[in-house]
Amino acid sequence: MSFFRRSSSTSSNPSSGGNSNSNSRPYPQPNPYSNTNPYSNTTPHSNTNTYPGFGAPQPFGAPPPFGAPPAFGAPPAFGAPSAFGAPPAFGAPPAFGAPPAFGAPPAFGALPTSANRANDQEFQAMKATYLSEFNFKGVQISATPLLPNVLRGLQTELPVLFEIKVGQRSNADQDAVRTPFDICLVLDNSGSMGGDRLTKCKQAIGAIIHQLGPRDTLSLVTYSSSVNTIFVDCNHTHKEFMFDLVNRVGIDGMTNLHLGLKVGVESLKRSIEKELFTQAQQDDKKPAKKLHRVFLFSDGLVNEGITSPTTIMEHVKDWLKGTDISVSTFGIGNGYDETLMAAIAQHANGEHFFIETEADIEDVVSRGLRGVSNLVAPEATLKLRGLGDAVIKDIPGYDMTKVPGQITIRNLRVNGLTQLVVNLDIRVPGASDFSEDDMVDTEDPKKILGYALAFEGEHFVNLEDCQDLSGTVTVNYTTDGSLVSEDKKHKDVITYLKIKEAAKKEDEVMDHLANNRTAEALKAKQEVVSLFGSAAANDRRGLAFAMKNDAQRMVNILQTSGNTSFARKVNVQQQQQAQRSDMTYGFYD
Repeated sequence: MSFFRRSSSTSSNPSSGGNSNSNSRPYPQPNPYSNTNPYSNTTPHSNTNTYPGFGAPQPFGAPPPFGAPPAFGAPPAFGAPSAFGAPPAFGAPPAFGAPPAFGAPPAFGALPTSANRANDQEFQAMKATYLSEFNFKGVQISATPLLPNVLRGLQTELPVLFEIKVGQRSNADQDAVRTPFDICLVLDNSGSMGGDRLTKCKQAIGAIIHQLGPRDTLSLVTYSSSVNTIFVDCNHTHKEFMFDLVNRVGIDGMTNLHLGLKVGVESLKRSIEKELFTQAQQDDKKPAKKLHRVFLFSDGLVNEGITSPTTIMEHVKDWLKGTDISVSTFGIGNGYDETLMAAIAQHANGEHFFIETEADIEDVVSRGLRGVSNLVAPEATLKLRGLGDAVIKDIPGYDMTKVPGQITIRNLRVNGLTQLVVNLDIRVPGASDFSEDDMVDTEDPKKILGYALAFEGEHFVNLEDCQDLSGTVTVNYTTDGSLVSEDKKHKDVITYLKIKEAAKKEDEVMDHLANNRTAEALKAKQEVVSLFGSAAANDRRGLAFAMKNDAQRMVNILQTSGNTSFARKVNVQQQQQAQRSDMTYGFYD
């Protein structure tokens, strides 16, 4: 069933940061004491709400009859959608050992997009090696210390690498095939979206419409100087209706991103209210699980309505408070504010995507959609306790102050590898006396860390397929110094630490670029390339190798073109890739 909003005129007070005054309620409000569904009598309507003072609405014609979709003829050709069916079987995982030889990096001129990587045999070999680790169902967690031994009588800082892997969907989830979603697309249709940009965005939206499943819903809001809600809560039975409305969207006016995003979030909130009410009326059935996300598109600087990035961010935080709504942002071309768009996505538990050219739009949007539909757990908690002589020093990138001894891990996806390091401070008591005989090894295994992974809120994990989501980490206390030498360090932990060292150096690169210190930025970026190269020597999954190649491309851009808007946007993407807890997303998804 689709619920098209009644035509209404909404005025928004920009200074309110999220309060809008409506001349008429867009939906009948639920009566908690009633056994009837107030939404069931809502007259369906294609909606072209225009917010006062911003111009006339676009005429979209008469609404379809309620229930079945209208007959609009064959939908326009949007290209073949990507397959979202069951994931392939990848065979047995490889034996741990030396990383594969990947050869010399390719020449860097063109962007290493998914399309280019699809033709890169070396990259595809790395991807196949990586995916072969995920031939299982459910979720797995492992913890690996940098060294298996700790020297007695010394204070030792010991990193422990956690890896959380999400395998294939269980048989219990096969009816779902993938995670159902409720997405509101917030599309920039300002004057700068002329040429192929709007056309390519329409094609990307068409691909999303093609792939709607029985449990998905889709809404579309456009913004320029005016903000229009084109359709809301449409499902797979209304594809032709949506195609027709998408085709009628044209370009007009300035860029009021603030109001467009506000209306998109409010639309999704109303959709969630309807879901909850419907579920309450069907309490004999298992509640439907959905992911709620806004896809925000922009190709220009905010130049109408509220334009202050600080104020926009404050309002975004207010709008999303207490919801499970995430926002992914898509910046098109060189003219948008990458700092604002990246900040919105980071705060709203989404991803930021830089679309370099019109030709990349459909591919990048498809990747963003896969990131949503492959999500099995928006949030999980990892409880941690130091044991024995060990205490937890810190967990880089995570806050342990909100709930002591516990961190929140976000966005666990099929075939995803989430990594993090827990730094321990171990004070191993020494022997009661000293002699040369004490310098030989005596095995004395000790537990130093306990952990437990749990899933919070709505998730799509079949816990029956998950084994050993809790455990302890053990090391040997030894008096033999040769057992804590460099060659005894675990290669996976070394690789991770080197990559994160490069990610930290990326902050320095961005600071130099923001302050127009091009020479310093170039030098720092060359150091990033070197760090990734060092990590690649021990990297059995090829991530450091791929990131090194991308970083080298950025060096080439700085050397040939200097500190441009394009260069900064490319580097933001590379910085985010290295800083992700799941660094495989964007490469191997």
